[in-house]
Amino acid sequence: MLEDSEDPVVKTVQPTIKTGRKWKVVEAVDEAKECLKIKEVIGQTQTDRKGLGSSTAKWWSKAEGKEKRNMVINEIRLNEDSRRVQKAV
Repeated sequence: MLEDSEDPVVKTVQPTIKTGRKWKVVEAVDEAKECLKIKEVIGQTQTDRKGLGSSTAKWWSKAEGKEKRNMVINEIRLNEDSRRVQKAV
């Protein structure tokens, strides 16, 4: 949230968040942002039988503010879910 602020002083503040040894917030957010940018380069792919163009995609470059934050949160959740599934298998 602080990165999206209009105030330059608030943008530069990097609070330290203690999450433990195994998971780092800054690394997870950076990884999620990179994944969203890569997904935009790849484009929308067909994953089921709905048909081409039947679903809409949210693009990282066109999103703003709260929508970007929600996209990052959802990407982090997807990454963590896939890691849990891999570990379970």
